[in-house]
Order: sequence, then structure tokens, then C-alpha cells
Amino acid sequence: MVASSFELDASANGRDWGEASGRIADQTARYSEVPSSTRLQSSALAQKRDYHASVRACQKGGEWAKALGILVEMSARRLEVDTITFSIAISACSKRGEWTQALGLLAEMASSNVELDVISCSATIDSCKQSGEWVVALGLLAGMAASHVEASTITYNAAVSSCQENGEWAQAFGLLSEMVARQVALNTITYNAAISACKKGGEWSRALGLMAEMTASRVEL
Repeated sequence: MVASSFELDASANGRDWGEASGRIADQTARYSEVPSSTRLQSSALAQKRDYHASVRACQKGGEWAKALGILVEMSARRLEVDTITFSIAISACSKRGEWTQALGLLAEMASSNVELDVISCSATIDSCKQSGEWVVALGLLAGMAASHVEASTITYNAAVSSCQENGEWAQAFGLLSEMVARQVALNTITYNAAISACKKGGEWSRALGLMAEMTASRVEL
């Protein structure tokens, strides 16, 4: 079993969430006037779009509890919660470092046969980074390979950063080697996180070596 970092303006959260919730109510009222023979399918599609917008509005401000509540309501109304909606809710959890909630959503995706993708998995790993749960992050990364979900640079950056927080320089080095072996691009974030991990672990010579490697690879310092 396995599990983005979305950086959006939190100030719009209350307005956007309220507007999206209002649209749900409007859609419900509007479709009650449509003949029953055509109401069900069109109503479900319209409400699903508006619930999706509400979850995204929650994600903007990291309102993870509201996002989870919306998912519960969707399930209660027998509306499909797809990969994208789950991923957005996981990102809301990630913004607040709610790694147990993010992990729970990922597990729910797996148990509900909802396809796991790189975004949902990366967002869950990112939530672990913020909480210093590097062991969980590495376990999730390994689980992605087992589930045939290809990790991206963003995924690895989150995992390396989780090691950085705890000075786990050896683990960070291992991830960099894995990225090279799997031909995943290393960028400034990757190197800086690994260098920081080395500094925290007292491995100054390794940190200097990585800085030299950055220069040789023409990665911006």
C-alpha cells in the first residue's frame, strides 16, 4: 500500500468554500424540478463537480477536517469519490502535516479500489515530511514501487526532505542514488535537502561533496 505539494492562497478559502457549498444547494434545488427520468444522472454529475470544487477550496487553506467531511457526505449520497478528489483531500491534510489522516485516506483509496497515483502518494509522503515521519515516508515510497506507481522528482524530494528533518543523511544519500538508478531528475530541492541532512548529521565532507556535484551537474545552487 502506498501514498504534492499544492501551494495555493489560503485567504480565499472561506469565500471559495462558501461559494462551492452554495452551488451544491442550488444544484440540489434546481434538479428537483427536472423530470425523474433524466434527473438522477445529471444531478449526480453536477453535484460531483460542486463537491469537487468544495474539496479543492478546502485544500487551498489546508482545511483538512472540512475536506474529510465533504468526502463522507459524498459517500453518504453515493457519489463516486475518485482519485483526483482523494488526492486533493490528501493535499489538504499534507498542508497541515496531518500525516495519519493522509495515510488513512490513502488506505481508503486502496480498500475502495480507487486507483493510486503519483499525486496522492506524493502528497501523503509530503505530510510525513512535515511531521518528521521519515520511516513512514520511506515505507510509502517503497510501496509505490510495489503498486507500480512511478515516483517523480517531487515524490523523492518529499522523501529526502523527511530524512533531512531528522538528519538521516545516509537515508538521504540512498534516495539520491536510487533516483540516479531510476533516471529520476535531481533538482535544487533534492540536493539542498540532502546537503541539509548531512549538515544535521555532522557529515560536512559529504555536504561539500554534494555541493561540488551540484556545480558539476549545473544544478543551480
